[in-house]
Amino acid sequence: MPVKYRVLELANPRDRQAPKKFYAKAVKTGDVSLRDLSKEMIQQSTISSADAMAVLEMLTQLVTKHIQNGRIVRLGDLGNFRLNIKSRGEETEDKVSANSIIGQKVIFTPGSEFKDLLKLTKFEKVAGGVTEEA
Repeated sequence: MPVKYRVLELANPRDRQAPKKFYAKAVKTGDVSLRDLSKEMIQQSTISSADAMAVLEMLTQLVTKHIQNGRIVRLGDLGNFRLNIKSRGEETEDKVSANSIIGQKVIFTPGSEFKDLLKLTKFEKVAGGVTEEA
């Protein structure tokens, strides 16, 4: 099934006076929960629903724990998860402290097999007005 996209006309955020341009944006068609993944796992294997859910819940807890401890979590062909932080610039090195950190996010880097599968993705343009996304 192809990934659907629509066209948006957007302004350049760095130069609001520049002419707007048109961009393709993926259309989200829903979401998949851990429970949904669990149901798919039991349909494609011999494990029980409880076992599938337990494994997914434990994976979530362990990934979070290791990320919080500064580790890169490598999940084979799926990819890697790591923490990235953003901080304020300080005048001197000794002024940099935990209070300088103003944001954090988890970075996902897909594994080679995941990247190869993404290359096979097909796209389909959907009808819809050209609008500016907020």
